[in-house]
Amino acid sequence: MRKTEIIFKRNTNFMLHGYVWKPECKPVGVIQVIHGMTEYIGRYEEFAAHFTDLGYVVCGFDLESHGKSIPIHHKDSGLYIPIHHKDSGLYIHCWDDLIADVEMIRIKIRRQYPEIPYVMLGFSLGSFILRSHQCLYPKTADKLIYVGTGQPKMNELKFAHWIVKTLCKKDDQPSKLVKKLAFDNYNRRFKHSKTGIDWLLKDEKAQEDYLTDERVVKDMTPRFFLQFLNGMMKIQENERWLYYKNDVLFIAGEEDPVSRGLQEVLKRYRRSGARITKNIITEYRHDVLHDSCKEKVFQCIERFLKL
Repeated sequence: MRKTEIIFKRNTNFMLHGYVWKPECKPVGVIQVIHGMTEYIGRYEEFAAHFTDLGYVVCGFDLESHGKSIPIHHKDSGLYIPIHHKDSGLYIHCWDDLIADVEMIRIKIRRQYPEIPYVMLGFSLGSFILRSHQCLYPKTADKLIYVGTGQPKMNELKFAHWIVKTLCKKDDQPSKLVKKLAFDNYNRRFKHSKTGIDWLLKDEKAQEDYLTDERVVKDMTPRFFLQFLNGMMKIQENERWLYYKNDVLFIAGEEDPVSRGLQEVLKRYRRSGARITKNIITEYRHDVLHDSCKEKVFQCIERFLKL
């Protein structure tokens, strides 16, 4: 496997950082990964090693305010000063910017590999971004893979949006209220949780790796959460007119609270004409790509790619 760092310019104030992992053999396909909330594309090194061994090019980038993709602005002194860094919490200027970033990088990578299948995979936050992307660019992927996606009820999204908008006066500073709304509800069903992330991962070693990873951004700003809520509400509207006729794989942990409403998502994709494959990972939770079940999940994706 050969690993190359990539840097793309969104605009004069923002550079997107990512990686392309290439197989030693002639590529048989490309998998573009869109990572989840709080993490970064470098966490997918093991995923990349598995699929490059099978001949796939694996690529992805750090989403805005994740990993190395940190906006900067220019001072009169000529210095570039970070606007947000990991201690400032997650921040999104605009949901639509994320969709544009995904499409920009897809175009650039696709141009390098125009003759082989192009697969797009989104996990958690990345799954919602990919679903938004497919509403706007429905013929851009030969296959889609959604891991840990779902569909909250519209009234719940609107209520959460109202609470954050009303109670959070500063939208660019980390908020305990936002963190509580985003994560604490998920963890309620795990009554004896010691880590606060039992909803995310089951294996203790996987939990420890996540909690001790300094590159994971565990706080978020109201602006981030409001844009995420806006994105999920847009998806509910735009997926009514979804058009996708190819193969789609949905993967979810049996105990994943984020996957609530998955059946409604499946209905929409079936109505669009997609060929659906669903795989529920029994006894596991949200991040099945990094838990002790990951080999089983990788094999599930392998089988899907061979369809």
